[in-house]
Amino acid sequence: MSANVATPLILLPKRDSEYVGCEILERMDDPIAVLERLLDSSKWPTHRSRQHSKLWELAKDAYDRGTFDGYLSYVLITSQYCEDFARILLKEAQFTLQICLAAKKFGWHFAKKQTGANLDGLMFGQLLDMLDHSVDFDQKNEFIEACKKLSTARNRLAHELDKGVLTLPDIAVIAKDCSELGEEITGCFNNADEQFSSFFLEALEDTGWDTLLEQRMRGATADKVLLGGLQVELQTQRERSPLRRGD
Repeated sequence: MSANVATPLILLPKRDSEYVGCEILERMDDPIAVLERLLDSSKWPTHRSRQHSKLWELAKDAYDRGTFDGYLSYVLITSQYCEDFARILLKEAQFTLQICLAAKKFGWHFAKKQTGANLDGLMFGQLLDMLDHSVDFDQKNEFIEACKKLSTARNRLAHELDKGVLTLPDIAVIAKDCSELGEEITGCFNNADEQFSSFFLEALEDTGWDTLLEQRMRGATADKVLLGGLQVELQTQRERSPLRRGD
């Protein structure tokens, strides 16, 4: 197992909250709902840093045992957290599309099967297909191709186990291949997640939000308390933005 794998796989929190869940994307036709979510970083789609760190430690311990069941556990765990990465990137891509439209006063919702618990229940291959047809991001093709290779390796392992012909040296080779793929996938994920995170911050600077809030404030049935609060929060976050501080 490569000694360089551990570093990229131990994911540290990048945002205000130390433990941020992968928020389930709800139907948000109203651009105001999109802005509310954008202003609350705890609702951004992201990784669960502690969960993935724990998974990686379990996988590493399993691999280091050098046993048949250890290698098997390693392959299955690696496949699971890489599948989670694909799901997170898909949610980030969906949110990015909603932000781009909402800032121009358009609403958007995705098919029910592409959101919430339905999205969480999709298989690895289905997630990759949806990701392939979503917003492009840095190293998207590399991420998808590496994930497909990992899925193929896992499936080959399952078939050979079923036939009862898999030896310890055989599964050790498969585990080593998965280790290299896991490192590549994690690197692509971190780069893409950083790109999406930067976009979410940059999106707060879009003056389209100001226009949207001002127009809504003039409405006869406007919730002026809500809208006024969003105006204040928007300005506050812009002033505190690391983009303006040059961080």
